[in-house]
Amino acid sequence: MGLLRLAERLSGIAGTIRDHADNLDDNRFIKEAGRFTKALDRFTQALDSVREGLTPRASELKMLLHASFPPGDDTIVGSAKFSLKVLGKKTPKSKNDTAASYLSKVFKNIVSAGKVEEALTVLRMPPKQSILNLNADDELILLEQVRTLGSLDREQLEFEVARLVKHKKELFKLADAAKIKYKPTGKPETIAKNLVQAGQRYYENTGA
Repeated sequence: MGLLRLAERLSGIAGTIRDHADNLDDNRFIKEAGRFTKALDRFTQALDSVREGLTPRASELKMLLHASFPPGDDTIVGSAKFSLKVLGKKTPKSKNDTAASYLSKVFKNIVSAGKVEEALTVLRMPPKQSILNLNADDELILLEQVRTLGSLDREQLEFEVARLVKHKKELFKLADAAKIKYKPTGKPETIAKNLVQAGQRYYENTGA
């Protein structure tokens, strides 16, 4: 289909929707409209990429970034961590940045730094999974998990700490095993920090 023909069809569809909006409340139509909107979003991103003169790989990265970091409360945090992982530093954020504008900054910095391939590789990595066994109630087994926590590399450690902060019951279980004093109402981040420090001491004292 020629692009001009496509433009005519889209214009015709838009006109039909405007003219009959009051009669288009059928559930099946609404569902199809939702699918069409998602496809149209991808098409719009591809169109913008071509207009901006992006390479096919950069265009692919842009679309994957939008899919991986949809607008939400944690989008800027996730985008900043992604920037740190790919570029070695977080992209500066201004007080007026929205999730979308900040993600755009991250993308532009990656392209400018020539790190498109690295970014694509990171995005396609399988999601991390916890390597801690927190199902057991045996104190010795739990202490071994504390020791494991102290031996992890930075990326896996950040993942495990973030998970423990969200799952306080498991955090408290490890803290109890490590004899760490805490208040259940205290900041989980502080408890997790103390737990990591205990794990690192345990790991260093018992040897690799």
